[in-house]
Amino acid sequence: MWPVLYHEEMREKVRMWPVLYHEEMREKVRMWPVLYHEEMREKVRMWPVLYHEEMREKMLRKQLLADEVFAHDDTPGICFREGDLKQGNAMPFVDFRGLFPSQHFVPRSVASKMPFTSADDVKRMFHVSSATSKGMEKTVKLCNRAVTSPDEQKKCISSAEDMIDYVIQTLGSDNIEARSTESTRGCGSDILIGDLKVLNGGKFSDVVTCHQMQFPYLVHYCHSIAKTRVYEVEILDAVTKERVNHAIATCHMISMGNPEPGNIVVCHFISPWDMVWTAAAEA
Repeated sequence: MWPVLYHEEMREKVRMWPVLYHEEMREKVRMWPVLYHEEMREKVRMWPVLYHEEMREKMLRKQLLADEVFAHDDTPGICFREGDLKQGNAMPFVDFRGLFPSQHFVPRSVASKMPFTSADDVKRMFHVSSATSKGMEKTVKLCNRAVTSPDEQKKCISSAEDMIDYVIQTLGSDNIEARSTESTRGCGSDILIGDLKVLNGGKFSDVVTCHQMQFPYLVHYCHSIAKTRVYEVEILDAVTKERVNHAIATCHMISMGNPEPGNIVVCHFISPWDMVWTAAAEA
């Protein structure tokens, strides 16, 4: 009976196929305007939210990069949201490798006599090569730019004495501590966030961050931005989950202003060449 039953079944399928196919197509055609408009309605509803999120991210990144003197604004992991700092979270670890050669401060008595307002004067005095000229010019420009926020204090520092004096004056305490990322291990790769410690009980406070700059001798761009949280972060290998680094991250509350009012918190890791200073009582 199998050939008979099979042919009967196939004959029925062949007979019904035009009907079923047209029914299916008729339903699709009937529902298409509804489904299309539903999809478009959802896109239109979400567009202001998504657009403002994108614009906020761009504005946030622009302000951070202008203030925080990173060399390449397209470097993965250069800035991130505070919510990314969660134990077990995977994220790219910004590549700090090879940023600066080994350098030393000069004595304050010498640093005070060095040219610092003119890139051309610096080039002539130190015979700066074309390979390092651009970075040095950026340092001179940044160190001489006007303050962009009423909460910000900044100073370019080229001696250890000046750095200590600036930190004590800015933080209002001589009981101070410096922290820095341990090394470049894990840089330029995806990592896992391990154990976390937030300073000052998680409260926003004033800190001083000092970034090493490109210059013929050791120069740091130090600044204080109010409403900052500091994290100590254990960096883990994404595969083995073994500890590879101990990093410092700072998170700044930034007012977005017009066209998108409100505040947002942006974070970045501190390189091994940079320092974060806090009052010891806040640790």
